[in-house]
This record gives sequence, C-alpha cells and structure tokens, in this order.
Amino acid sequence: MFQTRKPNGALWLLAGLAVGCLAVVAAFFAAGERELGFFFSSDSLYLPSIYRDIFQEGGHLRQWSLNAAPNFFPDMGIFFMTEGLTESFLSATYIFPMVQFIGFFFFFHVALRLGTGLRDGRPATFAAMMVAMVFLWSIHGWDFYLAFLLLMNSWHLGALLNALMALCLLLWAIRRTGWLPFSLLVVLTVLGSASDRSFWTLFSAPACAVLVFAAFRSMHRKRLLLLASLIAAGSAVGYILLGLLGFMIESPYQVMAFQRIAMSWERFSDQFFRLFIGNELKVYLMYVALFSLLYAIWKALREIWKSFGRDPAWRDRDGDARLVFYLFLPLACLANLISPVLNGSYDGDDSLRYNFAAIILALLSSSLIIADLGKRERTIATALVLAFVLSASLWIIVPSEGRMEALLNYQPERSRLMDELAKDEGLRYGAAEYWDAKLMTMFSREGLEIAPVGEDQTLYVHVIRPGSQYAPDQNNARTFVVLSRPEKNGISKVKFGEQRSVERGGVQVVITEPWVFDPVTLQPVPVAR
Repeated sequence: MFQTRKPNGALWLLAGLAVGCLAVVAAFFAAGERELGFFFSSDSLYLPSIYRDIFQEGGHLRQWSLNAAPNFFPDMGIFFMTEGLTESFLSATYIFPMVQFIGFFFFFHVALRLGTGLRDGRPATFAAMMVAMVFLWSIHGWDFYLAFLLLMNSWHLGALLNALMALCLLLWAIRRTGWLPFSLLVVLTVLGSASDRSFWTLFSAPACAVLVFAAFRSMHRKRLLLLASLIAAGSAVGYILLGLLGFMIESPYQVMAFQRIAMSWERFSDQFFRLFIGNELKVYLMYVALFSLLYAIWKALREIWKSFGRDPAWRDRDGDARLVFYLFLPLACLANLISPVLNGSYDGDDSLRYNFAAIILALLSSSLIIADLGKRERTIATALVLAFVLSASLWIIVPSEGRMEALLNYQPERSRLMDELAKDEGLRYGAAEYWDAKLMTMFSREGLEIAPVGEDQTLYVHVIRPGSQYAPDQNNARTFVVLSRPEKNGISKVKFGEQRSVERGGVQVVITEPWVFDPVTLQPVPVAR
C-alpha cells in the first residue's frame, strides 16, 4: 500500500511568491506617465547614482554625502548586485521591490514557524497577499504614493527586512544552542543599526524589552538576558562604528524635537484618519491592518497570561520562543508607528515613509488570524486572496502589449527635452536644482553631467560625491543652468555670465560663460580665459 506524505505548504509558498511578483509587475504596468514621473524622482535615484559613480566612474563611497539612513544593508547589496547582473539601473529598480517582497514573505514565514512551530505555508501566504495588494492600491482609487513606498528602493523598508531577519536569528538562538545564531544576530544588529535608525524601533528596542520580560518567566533567564545585552550592544556598536569609519552621513531631519510632538501628532492623526475613509482598496487594507494588529495584541496578552501558569511547557525554550514572537509583533509595530511622532519629525503625508513599515508588519500579522482557523477555512481564505491578486494582476498585465519594452526604455519628459536642447546647443556640463539635476544626469542619453545647486547656484551637497562636481579647467567647465519650474522653489535667475536663454517644452536653460565650483566655498566662479 502506497503512503503519501502530508503537504508541507511549499506549493502555497511558491504560489505566493509568484503572484506577489506579478503584483509588482502589474503596479509598474498600471503606472502612467504621471506615476512614473513621481516614482523616478531624484530621491529614487539615490542607489543608482551611487552605483554609477563607484562602479562606472571610479568614485569611492567614503567620498559621498550619504542619506541620514545610508541603507548600506541590505538595500545597497540587493540593488548593486541586481544592477551588476542586468547592467541597467531601470531593470534593477523594477526588480528591487520583487526581491524585497520575497524577503518579507520568506523571513516572516521562517519567524512564524520558529515562533509558533506552525509548519503550514498558508498563513504566511495569506499575509503575503495582503502585502501584495499594496502594490495594487493605485489601480482602485489613485494613490500611487502608497504603492510607491513599497516599490521604491532605500525608503526605510530595508530596516523592516533587517528586523525580520534578526527576529529569525533571535528565535533560532532561543530554541537552539551553539554560537552561530548568537554571532549572526550580533553582526546583523550592527549592520541594521548602521544602515537605518528605524531598525532600533523595528527590532532593537522591542526585542530587548520583550527579552527582559520573558527572562523573568523562563527557566533560561541568563540566556535571554544575554541576548538582550548582545542586541543592545550591537545596536550601539553599529551607531558608533558608522562615525569611526569616516563616512559622510547627513544629519537626520529632526532628532528628539520634543517641542514639535503636538504638531506631529496632529498631522499624524489627520493623515491616518483619512486613510480609513472612503471606498477604495487601501481603506479595506487599512482595516485589515488594524484588525490584525489588535489580534496580535490579543495573542500577546494571551501568551503573557499563559506564561504565569504552572505548566512547565510554557517555561522551556519553545515556550520562550512563543512568548517572544507573540509579544514582539505588536510591540515592534506600535513602536515604529509612533516613534516619528515622539521624535517630532512627522510633518505631513510624505512622513508616512518613516512608519510605513508598521502597516506592512501589521498586514503580515494577519497570518496569526489564519493560523487559528481550521484547515478547510485556511485553504479557502488563502485561495481566495491568491485568486484575487492573481486576477487583478493579470487584468492589468495581459492587455498591456509592449508595456515592458516601454518601461525598460523609459525616459522622463524633462530629461528627454533637456537632451534635445543639449544636442542642439552642444551642452554637456551644467547645473540645476536638486529635483532636475540627478534626474537629467541619470536618464541623459547625451552624456549630460548636471550638478545640483541652490537658488544662488552654490553646490547643493546632498547625496552626491562633492569631488565629482569640481572641474579643474575650461575643458569640462559648466556652461549652462536649468531654471526651476514655476511651481518649485529653486533657481529663478543666473547671477553672472548670462549669454542667452533657450527653451524647449517648458524646460528653460540659460547658457552662460564657462564657470566651475570653488572647492572651498562651493560657489560658482568664472573660468579664467
């Protein structure tokens, strides 16, 4: 008589991975010129511009003025490897959110398995489809900004991926003996802390708090307290090491600006209130996230109650892992959600990037609801969301003939117009305000090199390698300035050497006498004849 093995959920996981990646493709296929213009802003070109400078132009990362959250790991590693393989920053930009989604899905599934002992792939697959629906928010009620937060590289979600990997290592270290999980956890904590301070609220702080509490309910108190100490030390070392290595890291926008808490809370509450109003997909997903967070809190409280019981099974290593996992999820979610407000740095809708990870983590927590259902109910719920995301994705992708080629050859309109002017006027080196400079440089097919400057044409040292902007002689001196669009603050006039002005489709360029940046003052100075 033949015996069949029980399914381990691998097919559900593979289906979730495939459908989630299709949702990423659908999001880009559904994006029109307006959405792509918003997506490919100068902020989106942070990692592509670093790759170009280091690997193609011989620059060095130490010479760069990097973001306050430099995103060394995992964002740089993922993006640089992808662009190296594809030899296209556009392809790497489109592939990056797929890799990031796969990372969220895989490591959350591993953490769920290590934390609860659940070997079924359906709860994690259901949760992954909740996240995949975020890619589709923009097709049902235009709100591409919210999908953009999940699609864009180096936009604080790398900290969430680090947190999920660290959670897996923490649960592994609790369940198993040996030095390897401890060592890997310390290394990842150092890397995560150096890459983005959001890692502290998404992992370091909640993990330490949970471990200290669990230590007093466990027979392995010293082990749990040691883990808490290692996480705290690794976080501190990551922060200190960043300064010792000599990287130029920009200061955060606000640090402990407690006087701004009231203002931040008002804007935070107003924005989140609006996210729960309407009849759009994002509203339904926000309610799923809220209910999942409340369910995770209930599960955490239930585990706390059980930990006070007399059953010794709740005080062994498996019990420790369960307690840490169930307490960690809601605590990390709430810590990340409220930390920008307490820091006084929540200024408006664009500040959602600081705590968007909390929404993703809450959606992932929906797996706890599915895990508590019966086998039949799990199957039905997971199959339904898979079918919905798959159908919505194919509905966008199938009719879009030629869309992939258009995306791979995409060039923003302002970059195309600037290229036309450059070709007609023989332009190569110039300057523009930040939102035009990097965009026109990275997308140029005419080899343009445009420096970012302020209103007075002083070099704007923000996510650039300043040394690459200095010209030693007249051969590569700058000869033009792009004026800002009327709706943007920036360059409205050129203060010296104006020869004539040319315009093409709203792109206005002032051609000047040759000039360079002074390396000391960063001011533009004429080239001596």
